[in-house]
Amino acid sequence: MRRTPALLLFLLLCSLGGAAMAGEVTFSTAQSEYVVPLGEEVEIPVSVQNSWGADIPGMITYRTSVTAESGGISSVRTSMRAESFSVRSDMEEFVIGLPARDEAGTVVLSISFDYSRSGTDREVNLGPITVQYGGEPSSQQASQGPLAGTEQQSSSTSAGQSSSATAGQAPRDALQEGQMAQDADALREHLQEESRRLEAEKEAFGQALRADPTYRSVTEALEEAGYTRTASALDPSSNTSGTFSETHAMDGADAVDLEGAMEDGAVEYLRQASPGMGVMPAALASNATYGSYLEGLESEGFLPSGSVVNTTPERTDVAISFTGPENETASITAVVENGTVTAVEMERQAPLPLVPLAAAFIFLAMIAAIYLLLMRMRDETPETSDDPDPPTAVPLKDPVEECLRLLDVAEAAYADGDVPAAYRMATRALRILVSWQEGDGTEVTDEEARALLERCGHSEGDLARTLGRSGAVGFGGAAGDGEEFMGIVASVRERIPARDEG
Repeated sequence: MRRTPALLLFLLLCSLGGAAMAGEVTFSTAQSEYVVPLGEEVEIPVSVQNSWGADIPGMITYRTSVTAESGGISSVRTSMRAESFSVRSDMEEFVIGLPARDEAGTVVLSISFDYSRSGTDREVNLGPITVQYGGEPSSQQASQGPLAGTEQQSSSTSAGQSSSATAGQAPRDALQEGQMAQDADALREHLQEESRRLEAEKEAFGQALRADPTYRSVTEALEEAGYTRTASALDPSSNTSGTFSETHAMDGADAVDLEGAMEDGAVEYLRQASPGMGVMPAALASNATYGSYLEGLESEGFLPSGSVVNTTPERTDVAISFTGPENETASITAVVENGTVTAVEMERQAPLPLVPLAAAFIFLAMIAAIYLLLMRMRDETPETSDDPDPPTAVPLKDPVEECLRLLDVAEAAYADGDVPAAYRMATRALRILVSWQEGDGTEVTDEEARALLERCGHSEGDLARTLGRSGAVGFGGAAGDGEEFMGIVASVRERIPARDEG
Protein backbone atom coordinates (compact mmCIF):
# COMPACT_ATOMS: atom_id res chain seq x y z
CA MET A 1 0.00 0.00 0.00
CA ARG A 2 2.91 2.33 0.59
CA ARG A 3 3.93 2.13 -3.06
CA THR A 4 0.51 3.17 -4.38
CA PRO A 5 0.92 6.98 -3.94
CA ALA A 6 4.35 6.87 -5.59
CA LEU A 7 2.94 4.84 -8.49
CA LEU A 8 0.04 7.25 -8.94
CA LEU A 9 2.45 10.20 -8.87
CA PHE A 10 4.63 8.51 -11.49
CA LEU A 11 1.65 7.87 -13.77
CA LEU A 12 0.48 11.46 -13.33
CA LEU A 13 3.89 12.82 -14.30
CA CYS A 14 4.00 10.53 -17.35
CA SER A 15 0.58 11.71 -18.50
CA LEU A 16 1.57 15.36 -18.08
CA GLY A 17 4.79 14.79 -20.00
CA GLY A 18 2.93 13.00 -22.79
CA ALA A 19 0.46 15.88 -23.11
CA ALA A 20 3.32 18.34 -23.47
CA MET A 21 4.93 16.28 -26.23
CA ALA A 22 1.76 15.51 -28.20
CA GLY A 23 1.81 18.75 -30.13
CA GLU A 24 0.89 18.88 -33.83
CA VAL A 25 2.66 22.25 -34.23
CA THR A 26 5.96 22.78 -32.40
CA PHE A 27 8.40 25.69 -32.12
CA SER A 28 12.02 25.42 -30.98
CA THR A 29 15.23 27.47 -30.91
CA ALA A 30 18.86 26.38 -30.97
CA GLN A 31 19.60 28.50 -27.88
CA SER A 32 17.71 29.78 -24.88
CA GLU A 33 20.15 32.65 -24.22
CA TYR A 34 21.75 35.12 -26.64
CA VAL A 35 24.46 37.72 -25.98
CA VAL A 36 24.49 40.68 -28.38
CA PRO A 37 26.87 43.65 -28.63
CA LEU A 38 25.39 47.09 -28.13
CA GLY A 39 24.16 48.74 -31.30
CA GLU A 40 23.41 45.50 -33.16
CA GLU A 41 20.03 44.09 -34.13
CA VAL A 42 19.03 40.57 -33.10
CA GLU A 43 17.60 37.84 -35.32
CA ILE A 44 16.39 34.69 -33.55
CA PRO A 45 15.56 31.77 -35.90
CA VAL A 46 12.64 29.64 -34.70
CA SER A 47 12.36 26.11 -36.11
CA VAL A 48 8.84 24.94 -37.00
CA GLN A 49 7.33 21.47 -37.29
CA ASN A 50 3.79 21.13 -38.66
CA SER A 51 2.49 17.56 -38.78
CA TRP A 52 -1.05 18.49 -39.87
CA GLY A 53 -0.10 18.44 -43.56
CA ALA A 54 -1.99 21.70 -44.19
CA ASP A 55 -1.63 25.43 -43.58
CA ILE A 56 -2.65 26.38 -40.02
CA PRO A 57 -3.95 29.97 -39.61
CA GLY A 58 -4.05 31.52 -36.17
CA MET A 59 -2.66 34.32 -34.00
CA ILE A 60 0.88 34.68 -32.66
CA THR A 61 1.58 36.73 -29.53
CA TYR A 62 4.99 38.11 -28.54
CA ARG A 63 5.50 39.05 -24.87
CA THR A 64 8.69 40.89 -23.94
CA SER A 65 10.10 42.09 -20.62
CA VAL A 66 12.95 44.62 -20.87
CA THR A 67 15.19 45.18 -17.82
CA ALA A 68 17.51 48.20 -17.92
CA GLU A 69 19.79 49.81 -15.34
CA SER A 70 20.50 53.52 -15.16
CA GLY A 71 22.28 55.23 -12.28
CA GLY A 72 22.08 52.12 -10.15
CA ILE A 73 18.28 51.93 -10.54
CA SER A 74 16.76 48.92 -12.25
CA SER A 75 13.55 49.32 -14.24
CA VAL A 76 11.37 46.74 -15.95
CA ARG A 77 9.08 47.41 -18.90
CA THR A 78 6.76 44.79 -20.38
CA SER A 79 4.95 44.79 -23.70
CA MET A 80 2.80 42.46 -25.78
CA ARG A 81 2.08 42.35 -29.51
CA ALA A 82 -0.42 40.07 -31.26
CA GLU A 83 -0.92 39.55 -34.99
CA SER A 84 -2.38 37.01 -37.39
CA PHE A 85 0.04 34.26 -38.42
CA SER A 86 -0.16 31.15 -40.58
CA VAL A 87 2.04 28.09 -40.13
CA ARG A 88 2.33 26.81 -43.69
CA SER A 89 2.47 23.09 -44.37
CA ASP A 90 6.01 23.45 -45.76
CA MET A 91 7.27 26.01 -43.23
CA GLU A 92 10.55 25.05 -41.58
CA GLU A 93 11.59 28.29 -39.90
CA PHE A 94 10.67 31.90 -39.21
CA VAL A 95 12.81 34.67 -37.73
CA ILE A 96 12.07 37.00 -34.79
CA GLY A 97 13.80 40.37 -34.99
CA LEU A 98 14.64 42.59 -32.03
CA PRO A 99 15.90 46.18 -32.45
CA ALA A 100 19.40 47.34 -31.52
CA ARG A 101 19.98 48.89 -28.09
CA ASP A 102 22.52 51.50 -27.04
CA GLU A 103 22.32 50.67 -23.33
CA ALA A 104 23.07 47.43 -21.52
CA GLY A 105 20.05 45.44 -20.47
CA THR A 106 18.18 42.16 -20.71
CA VAL A 107 15.16 41.26 -22.84
CA VAL A 108 13.11 38.17 -21.98
CA LEU A 109 10.88 36.99 -24.84
CA SER A 110 8.03 34.45 -24.84
CA ILE A 111 5.91 33.35 -27.81
CA SER A 112 2.47 31.79 -28.00
CA PHE A 113 0.61 30.66 -31.14
CA ASP A 114 -3.16 30.11 -30.86
CA TYR A 115 -5.13 28.21 -33.48
CA SER A 116 -8.19 26.00 -33.86
CA ARG A 117 -8.14 22.50 -35.32
CA SER A 118 -10.73 19.72 -35.33
CA GLY A 119 -13.05 21.83 -33.20
CA THR A 120 -10.44 22.34 -30.47
CA ASP A 121 -8.63 25.57 -29.56
CA ARG A 122 -4.89 24.93 -29.22
CA GLU A 123 -1.94 26.93 -27.98
CA VAL A 124 1.79 26.50 -28.71
CA ASN A 125 4.16 28.11 -26.20
CA LEU A 126 7.89 28.81 -26.50
CA GLY A 127 10.08 30.59 -23.99
CA PRO A 128 11.50 32.25 -22.13
CA ILE A 129 14.29 33.33 -24.49
CA THR A 130 16.85 35.65 -22.86
CA VAL A 131 18.75 38.27 -24.86
CA GLN A 132 21.54 40.14 -23.05
CA TYR A 133 22.75 43.36 -24.63
CA GLY A 134 26.38 44.26 -23.97
CA GLY A 135 27.09 41.60 -21.32
CA GLU A 136 28.18 38.05 -20.60
CA PRO A 137 25.82 35.05 -20.33
CA SER A 138 24.39 34.73 -16.83
CA SER A 139 25.85 31.89 -14.76
CA GLN A 140 22.41 31.40 -13.23
CA GLN A 141 20.76 30.74 -16.57
CA ALA A 142 19.16 27.29 -16.34
CA SER A 143 19.92 26.26 -19.91
CA GLN A 144 21.78 27.84 -22.77
CA GLY A 145 21.16 24.92 -25.10
CA PRO A 146 18.19 24.20 -27.39
CA LEU A 147 14.76 25.36 -26.26
CA ALA A 148 11.66 23.35 -27.27
CA GLY A 149 8.10 24.63 -27.11
CA THR A 150 4.98 22.76 -26.06
CA GLU A 151 1.42 22.56 -27.41
CA GLN A 152 -1.70 22.25 -25.31
CA GLN A 153 -5.41 22.95 -25.49
CA SER A 154 -6.11 26.63 -24.85
CA SER A 155 -7.52 27.45 -21.42
CA SER A 156 -10.41 29.82 -20.99
CA THR A 157 -8.19 32.34 -19.19
CA SER A 158 -5.75 34.13 -21.42
CA ALA A 159 -2.16 34.43 -20.34
CA GLY A 160 -2.33 38.11 -21.13
CA GLN A 161 -5.07 38.65 -18.51
CA SER A 162 -2.88 37.28 -15.72
CA SER A 163 -0.01 39.73 -16.28
CA SER A 164 0.56 42.42 -13.71
CA ALA A 165 2.88 45.37 -13.15
CA THR A 166 6.40 44.36 -12.21
CA ALA A 167 8.85 46.08 -9.91
CA GLY A 168 9.71 49.57 -11.07
CA GLN A 169 6.66 49.78 -13.40
CA ALA A 170 4.45 52.82 -12.99
CA PRO A 171 0.66 52.33 -12.44
CA ARG A 172 0.00 54.15 -15.71
CA ASP A 173 2.18 51.62 -17.57
CA ALA A 174 0.35 48.77 -15.86
CA LEU A 175 -2.97 50.17 -17.05
CA GLN A 176 -1.67 50.35 -20.60
CA GLU A 177 -0.48 46.75 -20.39
CA GLY A 178 -3.92 45.66 -19.14
CA GLN A 179 -5.59 47.44 -22.04
CA MET A 180 -3.17 45.77 -24.48
CA ALA A 181 -4.05 42.39 -22.99
CA GLN A 182 -7.77 43.06 -23.44
CA ASP A 183 -7.22 44.15 -27.05
CA ALA A 184 -5.08 41.07 -27.71
CA ASP A 185 -7.72 38.81 -26.15
CA ALA A 186 -10.42 40.32 -28.36
CA LEU A 187 -8.24 39.83 -31.43
CA ARG A 188 -7.44 36.30 -30.31
CA GLU A 189 -11.13 35.43 -30.02
CA HIS A 190 -11.89 36.97 -33.42
CA LEU A 191 -9.06 35.09 -35.12
CA GLN A 192 -10.05 31.83 -33.46
CA GLU A 193 -13.63 32.24 -34.68
CA GLU A 194 -12.36 33.04 -38.18
CA SER A 195 -10.03 30.03 -38.05
CA ARG A 196 -12.93 27.76 -37.06
CA ARG A 197 -15.08 29.19 -39.87
CA LEU A 198 -12.35 28.65 -42.47
CA GLU A 199 -11.71 25.13 -41.24
CA ALA A 200 -15.42 24.27 -41.46
CA GLU A 201 -15.58 25.80 -44.96
CA LYS A 202 -12.57 23.77 -46.11
CA GLU A 203 -14.07 20.59 -44.65
CA ALA A 204 -17.40 21.17 -46.43
CA PHE A 205 -15.59 22.03 -49.69
CA GLY A 206 -13.49 18.87 -49.42
CA GLN A 207 -16.58 16.71 -48.88
CA ALA A 208 -18.32 18.25 -51.91
CA LEU A 209 -15.18 17.75 -54.00
CA ARG A 210 -14.82 14.08 -53.05
CA ALA A 211 -18.47 13.51 -53.99
CA ASP A 212 -18.06 14.94 -57.51
CA PRO A 213 -18.06 12.23 -60.22
CA THR A 214 -15.43 13.98 -62.41
CA TYR A 215 -13.01 14.27 -59.50
CA ARG A 216 -13.69 10.69 -58.39
CA SER A 217 -13.12 9.25 -61.86
CA VAL A 218 -9.69 10.89 -62.14
CA THR A 219 -8.45 10.17 -58.62
CA GLU A 220 -9.75 6.59 -58.65
CA ALA A 221 -7.88 5.96 -61.92
CA LEU A 222 -4.70 7.24 -60.26
CA GLU A 223 -5.26 4.99 -57.24
CA GLU A 224 -5.85 1.95 -59.46
CA ALA A 225 -2.57 2.72 -61.24
CA GLY A 226 -0.75 2.67 -57.89
CA TYR A 227 -0.51 6.39 -57.16
CA THR A 228 -0.97 7.84 -53.67
CA ARG A 229 -1.96 11.40 -52.83
CA THR A 230 1.00 13.04 -51.07
CA ALA A 231 -0.12 16.68 -50.91
CA SER A 232 -3.41 18.56 -51.09
CA ALA A 233 -4.43 22.23 -50.93
CA LEU A 234 -7.98 23.61 -50.89
CA ASP A 235 -8.83 27.26 -51.53
CA PRO A 236 -12.62 27.56 -51.17
CA SER A 237 -14.65 30.69 -51.73
CA SER A 238 -17.70 28.94 -50.22
CA ASN A 239 -18.69 25.47 -49.04
CA THR A 240 -19.17 24.30 -52.64
CA SER A 241 -17.03 26.63 -54.79
CA GLY A 242 -13.30 27.27 -55.05
CA THR A 243 -10.04 25.88 -56.42
CA PHE A 244 -7.91 22.92 -55.39
CA SER A 245 -4.59 21.25 -56.14
CA GLU A 246 -3.05 17.86 -55.33
CA THR A 247 0.12 15.86 -55.93
CA HIS A 248 0.04 12.09 -56.51
CA ALA A 249 3.23 10.02 -56.42
CA MET A 250 4.31 6.43 -56.99
CA ASP A 251 7.67 4.74 -56.57
CA GLY A 252 9.46 4.42 -59.88
CA ALA A 253 7.16 6.85 -61.71
CA ASP A 254 6.92 10.59 -62.26
CA ALA A 255 4.58 12.50 -59.98
CA VAL A 256 1.22 13.76 -61.25
CA ASP A 257 0.04 17.25 -60.26
CA LEU A 258 -3.69 17.99 -60.25
CA GLU A 259 -5.36 21.39 -60.19
CA GLY A 260 -8.92 22.40 -60.85
CA ALA A 261 -11.96 24.46 -59.95
CA MET A 262 -15.39 23.61 -58.57
CA GLU A 263 -18.50 25.80 -58.80
CA ASP A 264 -21.70 25.09 -56.87
CA GLY A 265 -20.63 21.54 -56.06
CA ALA A 266 -19.63 20.56 -59.62
CA VAL A 267 -16.04 20.32 -60.86
CA GLU A 268 -15.69 22.54 -63.93
CA TYR A 269 -12.25 21.31 -64.97
CA LEU A 270 -9.44 19.14 -63.63
CA ARG A 271 -5.97 19.42 -65.14
CA GLN A 272 -3.35 16.67 -64.74
CA ALA A 273 0.29 17.46 -65.54
CA SER A 274 3.27 15.13 -65.34
CA PRO A 275 6.88 15.24 -66.59
CA GLY A 276 6.30 11.68 -67.77
CA MET A 277 3.43 9.65 -69.17
CA GLY A 278 0.98 10.05 -66.30
CA VAL A 279 -2.30 8.12 -66.35
CA MET A 280 -4.43 8.20 -69.49
CA PRO A 281 -8.25 7.86 -69.64
CA ALA A 282 -9.34 4.22 -69.91
CA ALA A 283 -11.13 4.82 -73.23
CA LEU A 284 -7.94 6.22 -74.78
CA ALA A 285 -5.65 3.54 -73.32
CA SER A 286 -7.75 0.85 -75.04
CA ASN A 287 -8.01 2.70 -78.37
CA ALA A 288 -6.31 0.84 -81.24
CA THR A 289 -5.08 3.94 -83.08
CA TYR A 290 -3.56 5.40 -79.94
CA GLY A 291 -1.95 2.05 -79.14
CA SER A 292 -0.37 1.79 -82.59
CA TYR A 293 1.03 5.32 -82.38
CA LEU A 294 2.46 4.64 -78.93
CA GLU A 295 3.95 1.29 -79.92
CA GLY A 296 5.56 2.79 -83.02
CA LEU A 297 7.20 5.62 -81.08
CA GLU A 298 8.47 3.26 -78.37
CA SER A 299 9.97 0.92 -80.97
CA GLU A 300 11.95 3.84 -82.42
CA GLY A 301 13.36 4.82 -79.04
CA PHE A 302 11.05 7.71 -78.19
CA LEU A 303 10.46 8.42 -74.49
CA PRO A 304 7.64 10.46 -72.90
CA SER A 305 8.80 13.95 -71.89
CA GLY A 306 5.56 15.35 -70.50
CA SER A 307 1.79 14.99 -70.53
CA VAL A 308 -1.25 17.16 -69.84
CA VAL A 309 -4.76 15.77 -69.39
CA ASN A 310 -7.56 18.35 -69.03
CA THR A 311 -10.88 16.86 -67.93
CA THR A 312 -14.34 18.46 -67.82
CA PRO A 313 -17.66 16.71 -67.14
CA GLU A 314 -18.25 16.07 -70.87
CA ARG A 315 -14.78 16.09 -72.45
CA THR A 316 -11.13 15.18 -71.89
CA ASP A 317 -8.26 16.67 -73.91
CA VAL A 318 -4.93 14.82 -73.89
CA ALA A 319 -1.50 16.04 -75.04
CA ILE A 320 1.64 13.87 -74.70
CA SER A 321 5.11 14.94 -75.82
CA PHE A 322 7.99 12.60 -76.68
CA THR A 323 11.73 12.98 -77.26
CA GLY A 324 13.51 10.58 -79.58
CA PRO A 325 16.97 9.86 -80.92
CA GLU A 326 18.99 12.80 -82.25
CA ASN A 327 16.65 15.28 -80.50
CA GLU A 328 13.68 14.41 -82.71
CA THR A 329 10.37 15.20 -81.05
CA ALA A 330 6.83 13.89 -81.42
CA SER A 331 3.43 14.44 -79.86
CA ILE A 332 0.13 12.63 -79.53
CA THR A 333 -3.09 14.56 -78.99
CA ALA A 334 -6.50 13.05 -78.36
CA VAL A 335 -10.06 14.00 -77.45
CA VAL A 336 -12.44 11.84 -75.40
CA GLU A 337 -16.08 12.94 -75.29
CA ASN A 338 -18.55 11.25 -72.94
CA GLY A 339 -16.32 8.17 -72.72
CA THR A 340 -15.75 7.84 -76.49
CA VAL A 341 -12.49 8.65 -78.30
CA THR A 342 -13.40 11.12 -81.04
CA ALA A 343 -9.92 12.16 -82.23
CA VAL A 344 -6.34 10.84 -82.07
CA GLU A 345 -3.48 12.54 -83.93
CA MET A 346 0.30 12.19 -83.99
CA GLU A 347 2.87 14.74 -85.16
CA ARG A 348 6.62 14.37 -85.56
CA GLN A 349 9.12 17.20 -85.78
CA ALA A 350 12.56 16.53 -87.24
CA PRO A 351 15.47 18.23 -85.46
CA LEU A 352 16.87 21.35 -87.02
CA PRO A 353 20.04 20.68 -89.09
CA LEU A 354 22.98 21.80 -86.97
CA VAL A 355 25.43 22.81 -89.73
CA PRO A 356 23.06 25.17 -91.62
CA LEU A 357 21.82 26.50 -88.30
CA ALA A 358 25.37 27.26 -87.15
CA ALA A 359 26.15 28.95 -90.47
CA ALA A 360 23.03 31.10 -90.18
CA PHE A 361 23.97 32.04 -86.63
CA ILE A 362 27.49 33.08 -87.71
CA PHE A 363 26.04 35.12 -90.58
CA LEU A 364 23.64 36.93 -88.26
CA ALA A 365 26.45 37.59 -85.78
CA MET A 366 28.52 39.18 -88.56
CA ILE A 367 25.58 41.37 -89.60
CA ALA A 368 25.11 42.46 -85.98
CA ALA A 369 28.82 43.29 -85.63
CA ILE A 370 28.77 45.41 -88.80
CA TYR A 371 25.63 47.19 -87.61
CA LEU A 372 27.20 48.00 -84.24
CA LEU A 373 30.35 49.30 -85.96
CA LEU A 374 28.31 51.59 -88.21
CA MET A 375 26.30 52.84 -85.23
CA ARG A 376 29.52 53.66 -83.34
CA MET A 377 30.92 55.50 -86.36
CA ARG A 378 27.71 57.49 -86.65
CA ASP A 379 27.81 58.39 -82.96
CA GLU A 380 31.39 59.66 -83.34
CA THR A 381 30.42 61.91 -86.28
CA PRO A 382 30.06 65.59 -85.17
CA GLU A 383 26.45 66.67 -84.78
CA THR A 384 25.44 69.06 -87.59
CA SER A 385 21.78 69.51 -86.75
CA ASP A 386 20.57 72.89 -85.55
CA ASP A 387 18.32 71.20 -83.01
CA PRO A 388 20.35 70.73 -79.79
CA ASP A 389 17.76 68.55 -78.13
CA PRO A 390 18.18 64.76 -78.43
CA PRO A 391 15.23 62.71 -79.65
CA THR A 392 12.67 61.99 -76.96
CA ALA A 393 12.72 58.43 -75.64
CA VAL A 394 9.53 56.43 -76.05
CA PRO A 395 7.88 56.23 -72.59
CA LEU A 396 7.05 52.89 -71.05
CA LYS A 397 3.51 51.59 -71.53
CA ASP A 398 1.14 52.96 -68.90
CA PRO A 399 -0.37 50.11 -66.79
CA VAL A 400 -3.69 51.93 -66.42
CA GLU A 401 -3.97 52.54 -70.17
CA GLU A 402 -3.00 48.92 -70.86
CA CYS A 403 -5.67 47.64 -68.43
CA LEU A 404 -8.35 49.83 -70.00
CA ARG A 405 -7.29 48.66 -73.47
CA LEU A 406 -7.46 44.99 -72.45
CA LEU A 407 -10.91 45.47 -70.92
CA ASP A 408 -12.13 47.05 -74.18
CA VAL A 409 -10.68 44.11 -76.12
CA ALA A 410 -12.33 41.66 -73.69
CA GLU A 411 -15.76 43.30 -74.12
CA ALA A 412 -15.35 43.26 -77.91
CA ALA A 413 -14.35 39.57 -77.85
CA TYR A 414 -17.39 38.71 -75.72
CA ALA A 415 -19.64 40.63 -78.10
CA ASP A 416 -18.16 38.59 -80.99
CA GLY A 417 -18.91 35.34 -79.16
CA ASP A 418 -15.30 34.47 -78.21
CA VAL A 419 -16.06 33.90 -74.52
CA PRO A 420 -12.76 32.17 -73.51
CA ALA A 421 -10.69 34.98 -75.06
CA ALA A 422 -12.86 37.56 -73.31
CA TYR A 423 -12.24 35.94 -69.92
CA ARG A 424 -8.51 35.68 -70.62
CA MET A 425 -8.20 39.35 -71.60
CA ALA A 426 -10.18 40.56 -68.57
CA THR A 427 -8.09 38.46 -66.22
CA ARG A 428 -4.86 39.62 -67.85
CA ALA A 429 -5.95 43.19 -67.13
CA LEU A 430 -6.55 42.19 -63.51
CA ARG A 431 -3.09 40.58 -63.25
CA ILE A 432 -1.38 43.70 -64.63
CA LEU A 433 -3.34 45.91 -62.24
CA VAL A 434 -2.57 43.72 -59.20
CA SER A 435 1.14 43.62 -60.09
CA TRP A 436 1.23 47.39 -60.57
CA GLN A 437 -0.56 48.12 -57.28
CA GLU A 438 0.83 45.34 -55.07
CA GLY A 439 4.05 44.17 -56.79
CA ASP A 440 6.86 45.48 -58.98
CA GLY A 441 4.75 46.22 -62.05
CA THR A 442 5.93 43.30 -64.17
CA GLU A 443 3.40 40.96 -65.78
CA VAL A 444 2.66 38.02 -63.51
CA THR A 445 0.91 34.65 -63.74
CA ASP A 446 -2.38 33.74 -62.04
CA GLU A 447 -0.50 32.01 -59.20
CA GLU A 448 1.81 35.00 -58.69
CA ALA A 449 -1.19 37.34 -58.68
CA ARG A 450 -2.89 35.14 -56.05
CA ALA A 451 0.28 35.33 -53.94
CA LEU A 452 0.26 39.14 -54.17
CA LEU A 453 -3.43 39.24 -53.18
CA GLU A 454 -2.76 36.89 -50.26
CA ARG A 455 0.13 39.08 -49.11
CA CYS A 456 -2.11 42.15 -48.98
CA GLY A 457 -5.01 40.29 -47.32
CA HIS A 458 -7.35 39.76 -50.31
CA SER A 459 -6.86 36.01 -50.83
CA GLU A 460 -10.54 35.20 -50.07
CA GLY A 461 -12.12 38.06 -52.04
CA ASP A 462 -13.73 38.50 -55.45
CA LEU A 463 -10.36 39.21 -57.12
CA ALA A 464 -8.94 35.78 -56.21
CA ARG A 465 -12.21 34.13 -57.30
CA THR A 466 -11.97 35.97 -60.64
CA LEU A 467 -8.56 34.40 -61.27
CA GLY A 468 -10.02 30.94 -60.59
CA ARG A 469 -12.91 31.49 -62.97
CA SER A 470 -10.50 32.54 -65.72
CA GLY A 471 -8.77 29.17 -65.58
CA ALA A 472 -12.12 27.40 -65.74
CA VAL A 473 -13.56 29.39 -68.67
CA GLY A 474 -10.44 30.65 -70.44
CA PHE A 475 -8.57 27.34 -70.48
CA GLY A 476 -10.74 24.59 -69.01
CA GLY A 477 -13.66 24.74 -71.42
CA ALA A 478 -16.23 25.75 -68.78
CA ALA A 479 -19.21 27.81 -69.91
CA GLY A 480 -19.09 31.55 -69.30
CA ASP A 481 -21.94 33.74 -68.15
CA GLY A 482 -22.74 37.23 -69.43
CA GLU A 483 -23.68 38.65 -66.05
CA GLU A 484 -20.61 37.11 -64.45
CA PHE A 485 -18.31 38.44 -67.20
CA MET A 486 -19.68 41.97 -66.92
CA GLY A 487 -19.26 41.73 -63.14
CA ILE A 488 -15.60 40.76 -63.59
CA VAL A 489 -14.99 43.69 -65.94
CA ALA A 490 -16.77 46.06 -63.56
CA SER A 491 -14.75 44.86 -60.56
CA VAL A 492 -11.49 45.45 -62.46
CA ARG A 493 -12.60 48.91 -63.60
CA GLU A 494 -13.53 49.84 -60.02
CA ARG A 495 -10.00 48.95 -58.91
CA ILE A 496 -8.41 51.25 -61.54
CA PRO A 497 -7.61 54.64 -59.93
CA ALA A 498 -9.26 57.71 -61.41
CA ARG A 499 -7.14 59.84 -63.74
CA ASP A 500 -6.04 63.27 -62.49
CA GLU A 501 -7.57 65.70 -64.96
CA GLY A 502 -5.22 68.45 -63.81
